[in-house]
Amino acid sequence: MIFWLESQSVAGIVVIGYMLCFAMAAATFIVGSLLSRTRIADDLSFITPSLLTPLGVILGLLLVFLSSRVWTNVDRASVAASEEATAVHELRRMADELPPAVADSVRRGVSEYLKWVQEDDWPNMISGNGTLKVKLPGIAEAMSVLVDYDAAVSGRRIVQEAALAAIGKIRDARRARILQSRSFIGTGQWLVVLVLYFHMLLLISTVHIKRRVSMAVALWMFSSAFAICFVLLLMYDRPFRSGGLTVGPVGLEALVEE
Repeated sequence: MIFWLESQSVAGIVVIGYMLCFAMAAATFIVGSLLSRTRIADDLSFITPSLLTPLGVILGLLLVFLSSRVWTNVDRASVAASEEATAVHELRRMADELPPAVADSVRRGVSEYLKWVQEDDWPNMISGNGTLKVKLPGIAEAMSVLVDYDAAVSGRRIVQEAALAAIGKIRDARRARILQSRSFIGTGQWLVVLVLYFHMLLLISTVHIKRRVSMAVALWMFSSAFAICFVLLLMYDRPFRSGGLTVGPVGLEALVEE
C-alpha cells in the first residue's frame, strides 16, 4: 500500500495521507467514546499523562532519523543526475577537440546513450527495474573508438585521456543513480511509524476518556501534526520514482535538445 501511495501525484499523496491519519484518529475517538460510557473508563482514567512523553520522544526520534535519511537520499539523487549530465557534456566537448572521424563516432555514441537513457533506462529505473548489469549503448562504442585512436601520432593524448575519463564518470554517475533509486524507507519502518502513531492515539484517548470534547481536540491536533510529517516523508521518499516530488533527467534532456 505504501508503494502505491508513494506512486501517486503530490495532491493524491496529501489527500490520501491526511485521510489515513484522520481515519485512524476518528476510529480511536469512536472507540474511546464508547468505552467512556462503561465501567472500564474509571480504570482507564487513572493512566498517567506522563506516559505520553516517552512515546512521543520515541516517535519523534524515529521521524527525525527517517527524515534525515530521506533528505540525504534526495540530495544524493540530485547530485547523481547532475554529475551524469555534466560527464556527458564533458565527453561531447572533448569530442570537438578530436579528429572528425573519431569525433563523429563519439558524438553518435553520446546521442545513442542519451536516447537510450530517456526512452529505456530512466523509465525502467522509475518502475524499479533499473539494473547495473547492462551494456551502455553508445558509450561502449565511443570508448572502443577512443581506445583504438592513436593519439600519440596526432599529439592529442591529453584530450583522449580526458574523454576516457569522462566515460568513466558517466558509468560511475549512472551506477550511483541506479543504486540511489533502490534506497527508500522500507515497509517495516513505515509499519513501526504507524504502530507508534496508533499507540499515541490510544494513549491520548485514554488520558481524556472522561472528557470527550478534550479527547476530540487532542486527537485532531496530534493527528494533524503527524499527518504533516507523514505526508512530507511520502512525497520525498523515492526521488527516482514516478510519484511525489521526484528528480528528473532535466540535465540529460537539455543535452538531447542541443
